[in-house]
Amino acid sequence: MKKAFTMIELIFVIVIIGILAVIAIPKLSATRDDAKAVTELANIKTCINDIADSYIAVGEESNSSSSCKSLECITIDLGSNTKDGNFSINFINPYPKPFCQRVKEIYDKKNPSTNFSFGGSKIKF
Repeated sequence: MKKAFTMIELIFVIVIIGILAVIAIPKLSATRDDAKAVTELANIKTCINDIADSYIAVGEESNSSSSCKSLECITIDLGSNTKDGNFSINFINPYPKPFCQRVKEIYDKKNPSTNFSFGGSKIKF
């Protein structure tokens, strides 16, 4: 007598794998979007630090760092006077990427205040 899987056993295994895939794929997608959102938030923080460092070092704001250039959900407006220590960060609406909504939600939770300062000047968010 040969030992082998029957057709019914193979169908059950395929159905179980299909059910697991249907459950797992959306969870993996959500995890990927959360990772992109955290990366974007880290880039925002690094960009703000880079602008502040530029202002302190040379007396003029600059958003030419790689972290500022890699931002996908916000725009940075240095204003007409780049020597006053003021700039604004604005979320692009409608959101250009699916994870930008999540970035805004996390940002609003972590930063309840909209005024920040460096060099004695206010930063508007």
